Amino acid sequence: MADGTHLRQPILDILNEVALECPEELRSPEALDAVLTRLEGMHREAFGSLVQAVYTGYYSHPKVLHAIGWVPPGSEADTSE
Repeated sequence: MADGTHLRQPILDILNEVALECPEELRSPEALDAVLTRLEGMHREAFGSLVQAVYTGYYSHPKVLHAIGWVPPGSEADTSE
């Protein structure tokens, strides 16, 4: 979110609503799913930004890239040239 400052507030708004509506001590997978489903319906654009930020963060982590076998272009292991 450092590069997408315009996304920061909508994403924080969604996360704050999750925290308010589903406190950690009451958070089961089912309760969390119900809250997220409801928030997705109410705040489609902000929720979409949250999902995109999560995917981007996850799939750009070095451990995940290694696990899926991604090799940076131009590296020694890159044999596409």
